[in-house]
Amino acid sequence: MRREWEIEDLIECWTLDEEELALLANKSGATRLGFGLMLKFFELEARFPRREDLPRPAVEFMAGQVKVDAALFASYDWSGRTIEYHRAQIRKFHDFREPTVGDEDKLADWLATKICPVEMSRDRLRGALLPRCREDRIEPPKTSRIERVLGAAEAMFERNFTAATVQRLSFESVGKLEELIVAEAAPTTPVGGQDAPGGDAPQGDGQAQAAASGGRRAFLQELKEDPGPLQLETLLAEIVKLERVKAARRWRCATSRCGGRARRARRTRASSVPGRRTS
Repeated sequence: MRREWEIEDLIECWTLDEEELALLANKSGATRLGFGLMLKFFELEARFPRREDLPRPAVEFMAGQVKVDAALFASYDWSGRTIEYHRAQIRKFHDFREPTVGDEDKLADWLATKICPVEMSRDRLRGALLPRCREDRIEPPKTSRIERVLGAAEAMFERNFTAATVQRLSFESVGKLEELIVAEAAPTTPVGGQDAPGGDAPQGDGQAQAAASGGRRAFLQELKEDPGPLQLETLLAEIVKLERVKAARRWRCATSRCGGRARRARRTRASSVPGRRTS
């Protein structure tokens, strides 16, 4: 919520009507002021505020309405039975309810099917979630629960996207993709059949790890590893990798019918993973 307010905006957004004033009838002091602020904040934001969310101009304006010293706001208790009762009153007044686990599952499903295909930014997913809660008239989940919903939505979208892609792949394409992750025996001599000058061929980090683990590694691992110093042998090895990648590129036509924005988002996410290279 913005921190600066003009008097006209305060009058429009923070003025209590008769029904709202009736809710304050049996309250006094800090409780009266805190309740009034939470009531109007919920009307504006469809969520409950933290102490620091309430702008000072709104506190002073509300204090004048309810005839309570604005300094008493610091005494309002933000934990315990009293504030829980206040929240229950405010939810009932605005015809909202607390979220259930079922609500969170529905929100995750909605994000996965409607928002994730076109938007993968966590901040924008979170931004889409709050208006949806207002539309469904449920209080937004707590911060930790929101992160769980976002994570579940992302995972659901990834599963659905992968399943839809696999269904479009030919048997041959599936086989070529599986070849990327099946470990195979590493060659004992460099490409070209000659030893590197001065002894063994230079090894990248991944090659050294493969040698230490029994000399078996998947082609995907080869693609991700450091090729090592630029020499004829390493250059030829990279050319072989490129040819193998070209042979497996047919699967990409299966994703062409998926949203381009979704594909770009997935590529961006993949490129942010350390050690992963994308084309």
